[in-house]
Amino acid sequence: MQIITNEKGRRASMKDLSKLKALRTRVIKMTRDYELEDQSIENLLNQRIDLLTRAVEQHDQDIRTPAAAFELLTQLRSIPEMLIKARLAAGWTLTELATHSKTNRQQLTRYEKRGYKNISLSKAIAIASALTEALERRAQKAARCSIDTGVER
Repeated sequence: MQIITNEKGRRASMKDLSKLKALRTRVIKMTRDYELEDQSIENLLNQRIDLLTRAVEQHDQDIRTPAAAFELLTQLRSIPEMLIKARLAAGWTLTELATHSKTNRQQLTRYEKRGYKNISLSKAIAIASALTEALERRAQKAARCSIDTGVER
């Protein structure tokens, strides 16, 4: 979804939304006037209108509810703990995490010892992505195992 980051972006989105709605009205009229069956253009316009509408609504909600932003920022503090717990849940050693996240194992050791202080955002995202994929594979494997054995987990 498109993220609107300021009032100028909101105004531009509202202008685009107005243009898209006018275009949709013309397309609907042409479809009826010429008895066209294909509604793919109308469907595409509706999808784009829905996306823009949601982006504007989300922007407006974000402005009205700073507490939600505060909550998200507060959650950032728990990222170090989440990364360590995710690695353990994936059943990975630091060496395995290093391989999958393309990070030096010694650096990962330092990150974990220091609570991931001084880690770059791009490196934290790479580590989180590798762990997410591992946990997804592990969950899929567990689901297949429970289906194969008939045992629910």
